[in-house]
Amino acid sequence: MLREYVKKAASSDPSNSMYAYTYATLLQDKKKRDSLLVEIAWRFPLKPEGVLALEALADNTSGDECSVYYTILYERWLFYKAGTISSQSAEYYEGAMASYFNQLIRSNTIKAYELALRMTLEVKKNRHRWRHKLEVSQGLAEGEKLMNQKNYKDALEVLGKIRVKSSYYDNYVPIGEKIELLKARAADALGLISVAYDSLRVFYCNEPSDSVYAALNFYGTKLGKDSVEVHRDLLRSLTVNKEAATDFTLEKYDTKEKITLSTLKGHVVFLTYWFPGCPPCQREFPHFENVIRKFKDQGVIYLGINGIRSEDEYVLPFMKNQGYSFIPLKETANRDKGNLPAYSYPTNYLIDKEGRVIYQNFRIDKYNESMLEQMILSLL
Repeated sequence: MLREYVKKAASSDPSNSMYAYTYATLLQDKKKRDSLLVEIAWRFPLKPEGVLALEALADNTSGDECSVYYTILYERWLFYKAGTISSQSAEYYEGAMASYFNQLIRSNTIKAYELALRMTLEVKKNRHRWRHKLEVSQGLAEGEKLMNQKNYKDALEVLGKIRVKSSYYDNYVPIGEKIELLKARAADALGLISVAYDSLRVFYCNEPSDSVYAALNFYGTKLGKDSVEVHRDLLRSLTVNKEAATDFTLEKYDTKEKITLSTLKGHVVFLTYWFPGCPPCQREFPHFENVIRKFKDQGVIYLGINGIRSEDEYVLPFMKNQGYSFIPLKETANRDKGNLPAYSYPTNYLIDKEGRVIYQNFRIDKYNESMLEQMILSLL
């Protein structure tokens, strides 16, 4: 059993931070896991695993408790960045600060702006990412200020200029929903109800949520549309110009049976690229599982392609220890992935019953778990 093997490895070599952190992530008892993560954060402040431990603790909490962990991460980064911290660990700390920013931007725009400004002034590598976050938070703060002043025309202009995605694939600020709802309110106040409705309809087809769906029905009612018409509008928008997913045939880890994507038509297919040692993948999986369990026996197939074949031996033990239910598939060398590329790990796709790629390049966490549920529901 992988957990017992890693436990023995951690016990035999207490100085190995990777063994300790890996063992902690395999524990299902939250109290024991959190206690061990705190211990790792204390023992290994200069190692990447010490950073990951605090970030994992933050990810499993909310509100003030979550902020405490991120504040400690920021203070540690400031303390160690002078030269005692390795460049590798510095990148992990900066990654944790990006997660902290994503938490703040949802609830406190000014604090998010302050963090982005501090990081822009402090970091040397990947400074462009923090400049983008600074621009987004600055634009949002200005837009919110104008909304509060009921200056809807200028607010709509300012909010419309915010770009949550930069030219870099991994540089994304997850506040598109917040911005779109503010824009819709501004447009509605200016009498531009169709603008509000159409903008939300387009956004929903990329990032569905209960809030956006409720707003669509609200503005749809103002336009004389009932809920059935709103749903039809969404279905048309979802499927227009969507391409068939590039086919593949890959072998399952457990039974050696081969799975061909094109034979799964008639089902909704959720596909993720991952590997056992991927921390972002490990953080997403519990949220995936929470959603997928709601669709048991409803025609949803959950596939996970391990992209790092050197970690083959850990795939099945990892799944068994964590109780994950995806079908584990082996990647093959030089496979033409077509329109299902693995940009990084994780990379996620949702494919409809007709075999078309409908949703792609989304990330799921504790803040937007319901988005995945809404995506799947829209395809059933």
